[in-house]
Amino acid sequence: MRILEDVYLVGSGSFGLSHPTDPHVYLIDGGSELALIDTGSGVKTELIMQTVEQEGFSPRDITLLINTHSDCDHARGNYRMKQLTDAKTCIHEIGVPVVQEKLWPEIVLTKKGIPSYPVQVDRVLNDGDVLQVGRHELQVLYTPGHTNDHIAVVLALRGKRALFCGDLVLGAGAPGIIRLDANLIAWRDSLRRMRDLDPDALLCGHNIFTLSRGREHIAQLVQRFETPWADIAPGPGPFLPSWWLMRYPELIEDAREQPLPRPEPAV
Repeated sequence: MRILEDVYLVGSGSFGLSHPTDPHVYLIDGGSELALIDTGSGVKTELIMQTVEQEGFSPRDITLLINTHSDCDHARGNYRMKQLTDAKTCIHEIGVPVVQEKLWPEIVLTKKGIPSYPVQVDRVLNDGDVLQVGRHELQVLYTPGHTNDHIAVVLALRGKRALFCGDLVLGAGAPGIIRLDANLIAWRDSLRRMRDLDPDALLCGHNIFTLSRGREHIAQLVQRFETPWADIAPGPGPFLPSWWLMRYPELIEDAREQPLPRPEPAV
């Protein structure tokens, strides 16, 4: 689904484009090269690749897999994506141990005996890095809070600014899931920084996104973060991966169905 010039939505559990446990997965078309923002949950990854091909692209032209953070719904798809493409995996330095070694021992898939596989991180990201994707330059911004390895990515398009913000902020001023280990002070500061960028398009990880006036959506959440912490979020919202799994636990079995070759160990 083309949503902006050179930007496509190719995966989404919220919008029914791919498995319900997927976040929004965005494709950036740089002409000679393509990049994905996030790789999904790793459950039925081929659904994402089918959409890539339906939009007229070849998976083999994907050169970068950019993780906004290491949550399993955003980064567990790295392993299968690297099998299907020639792309390099990129994540903030704090997230490297998660995707190379730790592999989400706390998630329900692991507890059900469904393995996750390590991937070698090819490029470690830090604040201020610039990624080249064909004709486009992507600016990396460190935005901790939802997780301590969270980044956002800025893409300039004909004088307008698109912000890929992961789970830092969702449309209509909603936050991503706030866990017990979330750093709310850092989250608030990251939100203020993103608000001050004055983005046009706010391309978030779940639920609705907006193609204009993105600053207003961020400002709504900044305002909420300046109230008592207990008032920020009552719990997981509908159509997030955890919501789907709580309502339909049989979705867990979709991950078990996938025959995967024995992985090469991460170096």
